[in-house]
Amino acid sequence: AIVVIESIHRRREKGDSRIRASVSGARIVGGAVTASTLTTIVVFFPIVFVRGIAGQVFGDMALTVIIALSVSLIVALFFLPMLLTLGGDRSKEPEENIGFKPTKTPVIAWNLVKTSFIGWRKQLKTWQKILSALFFFSYLLVSFILIFLFRLTLRLIYYLLLAFRWLFHRVLTPVFSRIATPSRSIGSVFRQSVDRFTVQYSRLMKVLLKHPGIVLVLSAVLCFISFWVLLPRLGGELIPGFSQGTINFELTLPVGTPLEETAKIVEPVERKLTDLPDVKKVSSRIGGETMSAESSTQGPNSAVITVMLKPGGDLDGKERLIIEEVRNTVRDIPALELLVTHPTLFTFKQPIEVILKGNDLAEVRRRGLAVESRLSELPMLTDVESTVRPGHPEVVILFDRDRLARLGISAREAAERVRSAVLGEVPTRFREEERRIDIRVQLAEADRQSLSKLEQLVINPDQPVPVTLSEVAKLELREGPSEIKRVGGARAAVITADLQGSDLKSADAAITGELLGMGLNEGYDFDISGQNREMEDSLASLRFALLLAVFLVYVVMASQFESLKYPFLILITIPLAVACVIPLLWFLEMPLSVMVFLGLIVLAGIVVNDSIILVDYTNKMRQKGMKVKDAILEAGRARLRPILMTTLTTVLALLPMALGVGEGVEIRRPMAVTVIFGLSFSTLITLIVIPLLYSLVTSRSSETD
Repeated sequence: AIVVIESIHRRREKGDSRIRASVSGARIVGGAVTASTLTTIVVFFPIVFVRGIAGQVFGDMALTVIIALSVSLIVALFFLPMLLTLGGDRSKEPEENIGFKPTKTPVIAWNLVKTSFIGWRKQLKTWQKILSALFFFSYLLVSFILIFLFRLTLRLIYYLLLAFRWLFHRVLTPVFSRIATPSRSIGSVFRQSVDRFTVQYSRLMKVLLKHPGIVLVLSAVLCFISFWVLLPRLGGELIPGFSQGTINFELTLPVGTPLEETAKIVEPVERKLTDLPDVKKVSSRIGGETMSAESSTQGPNSAVITVMLKPGGDLDGKERLIIEEVRNTVRDIPALELLVTHPTLFTFKQPIEVILKGNDLAEVRRRGLAVESRLSELPMLTDVESTVRPGHPEVVILFDRDRLARLGISAREAAERVRSAVLGEVPTRFREEERRIDIRVQLAEADRQSLSKLEQLVINPDQPVPVTLSEVAKLELREGPSEIKRVGGARAAVITADLQGSDLKSADAAITGELLGMGLNEGYDFDISGQNREMEDSLASLRFALLLAVFLVYVVMASQFESLKYPFLILITIPLAVACVIPLLWFLEMPLSVMVFLGLIVLAGIVVNDSIILVDYTNKMRQKGMKVKDAILEAGRARLRPILMTTLTTVLALLPMALGVGEGVEIRRPMAVTVIFGLSFSTLITLIVIPLLYSLVTSRSSETD
């Protein structure tokens, strides 16, 4: 819209009437505006092919942008020129035909079809005439209905445009004129600044066109430093972390701690949190549910305290203070383990997840504990936790099969007898209306409270000589595994951790180095999963989307310019824009994430717009007979103002997001920073580099001509 309005305004300054200026101004930049809009639209199509988190999060945004840009193109080329014809004193302008009459094309087409159908009908037989008559009248009815609806729609559009014209001409134009009157001084100051900048820009381009090698060498040095020096030093993460105002404290006591003792330890911590001024709500859950998926790691000895903070303010600072307060409160409790977690947007509880796989369960447990101990020493990791936990006590019964055989008792019968006595059997159910209640028959609780009682269990009650369990078996009290986890068919131990003052890429490199240094033998392997794997999949998919977007942009520009040379010239702005962003990301210590990569994809579709407008106008000037350098200077003077205006509007629109206005802005800030600085610096570079490259590419052919 800015480019179209600026072009119409320029035609008005040359003396054209409102209508002629609107038509010619929109026609001059119509092709460039269409191409620049289509390049931005096609950039968002590859997001459909993005896998993982990025595709799920940004698919709807891509559809929204595509629809919005498509509508904005129609508005800019058709609706805005109509509005700009309104206002002013029409008596001072030449008369031009601005009426709107619905087209008669449907009626003419219908008459042609009807005439040809009647002539063809004369050659038919009687039964064919009857069928053709039925078809003809059906077609006639449908055609009249469609024509009526079409003419009615055109008439409604005609009256709607008249209403818009009256509204803007009679109501809104005077109001906007009064509002804009005090700000004319501001507009004149801005215009004078742009005019002075245009003069300085023209002088600079005259000098640089004589020495283009200096700028091109500096641009090549910038790309080398950005891509080969600074890019490998950038960190990486999946999604920028942000505070949601909720913290989970998981407290774990030694196995065997009764539920009452766990509740006594949790109560003062909960009371301490309730008294804090920034806390809105505190809830706790002591113990674990029997059928829960986390029952293997939770029990009477565990508790979870959830803290919700009051909205507003520095949530990150509030969370740090509350976490430190809880750590100080539970520091003196012996053998207590504290794990701090936050609600995440995705399925991963912790960003770091190391999977150690092997065949021997005991060896996997031993190595899992060793890996947990080694990762706990890394300063960039905190709250390191492993699935290798102390198990619950269990009784192991070792039968003497030879003795059982001499007594005529099978091991299966003895085992089923012990199982029925301890766990019980359900021979029947008690029915109460729609409910069915199990009737369980088992040994009295007093007879199964200790090993000595269990040893006196008679395993052959049907035989005359009773045999107790202690006579045919040995009972041992052992520690069973808390859980047996399998990953890919192999037994595994999973070690999770949270990040502390580091990014995911750096932590991954440090963890890999530590695990390789442990010298894992053959048959035992590790895999760094969690957010790291999702980050690799998402970034790989986004890289493919970026390359596909660049290809589609090239196709659109090639079809617009009907040339392969100028689109390739314009594509150079994309690596220049990325080269401008990388030093900023390195300076701000902002890791490369999915949001940054999405900003680069958006940037690839935006930065080429200025080059398209510049090259398109330069070609038009050359078609009028100008030399290459004169056409470049004229295009720079004519298109500098709309280029600066489109860049400023985009930058100012993204500025609140980059400054952190609103909740959850931490996740969107990297994309805004990427687009703002990439677009700002690349615009300045594009205004210089693209004309120089254009002159180098076309100067020889033009002089030859």
